[in-house]
Amino acid sequence: MAPPTFRHRFVTAGTAAPHSVPAGELWLDVGNAAAEGVYDHHQGGASSTAALVMDRATEIIARTAGSRELTLVSHTAPDLDAVTAAWLVSGLAGARRSPPEAALHRIVTAVAEHDQGHEDDGPLDQNLGMVFNLLLLDAADDTDRMARGMALLDNIGRRMAGGCGLAQAVAAEGLGPRIAAEAAAYAIDRAEAECFPVLLPTRTGGARACDVLAFVDPRCALLKHFARRSHDGALLVSWELGGSPPEWRHIVSVDPDSGLTLERLGDALERAERAVEAASTVPLRPGRHPVAPGRGRFGGDLPSPWYDGRGHRHSIVDSPSIADPARPRCASLLSPASIRETMRRIYPRTPETTAR
Repeated sequence: MAPPTFRHRFVTAGTAAPHSVPAGELWLDVGNAAAEGVYDHHQGGASSTAALVMDRATEIIARTAGSRELTLVSHTAPDLDAVTAAWLVSGLAGARRSPPEAALHRIVTAVAEHDQGHEDDGPLDQNLGMVFNLLLLDAADDTDRMARGMALLDNIGRRMAGGCGLAQAVAAEGLGPRIAAEAAAYAIDRAEAECFPVLLPTRTGGARACDVLAFVDPRCALLKHFARRSHDGALLVSWELGGSPPEWRHIVSVDPDSGLTLERLGDALERAERAVEAASTVPLRPGRHPVAPGRGRFGGDLPSPWYDGRGHRHSIVDSPSIADPARPRCASLLSPASIRETMRRIYPRTPETTAR
């Protein structure tokens, strides 16, 4: 039997999958559930969706067997984890040749490390996440992003099948000069960044004094990669999205290997977001309308609250997903100043504060 053809559909991050996913459909890195046909690590329990697909490969093979067409549902602006999950599914369904199992596991491990925010100190052009992000910078749309990302993984898998290690297979893309240009852009961003002190909780129940490096509308497309290599505190990156009232995309993160955590920050920012919404004369945006308690994302009362990082060991906090069909986006009404104020309030650090 011929392998199935694939159709990709993209939904806003945080969208809940139907209670019963139709045959011939799989939800990847989105779905807000742990159920058959839904493979979304954001509920916790897996380091990445790619790893989840590998763990549940037998189930996926059975679910896709005999299908002539498969629909893969993932979030808008699919990232390395979502693209790799789709690439793995297409291999399990027989639609593409997969590299040897050892190479697959090495790729999936690298993807999980990238998705959790780990940053190694190896050569920049051998960094899978960095190369992926650069190659997809000028993608025309989500379908193009998916196609380009899967083509990259095909190339890497083919090189590894021929005897290359992962680092050499990634470096063969030849992006050294483009990465050097991004490094120059980061140097300008770093000079303009604001730094402020906080006392962040640790995974062992204590707290540690550190600094937050805050960027607004950075030039560098690989900012997190460069910042992680030189800064051991927290990062706050804000992009202005426009609109009236103005919207912002904010991402706060810490190195997952640092022992630090951003617990409580997602909840605090969600409360601040609701206060701004309540004071606004503008209607609530799609995904921000309350639902019955327990019916929202993470068992709450909203389809799209602030992401609190539970699928990333609370090492990242991200803006709400706005389910606007005309313009799906992650967007907050909070300003960068409001984010900084909230962080200083819930993680206060005075000159007398010491790490403990």
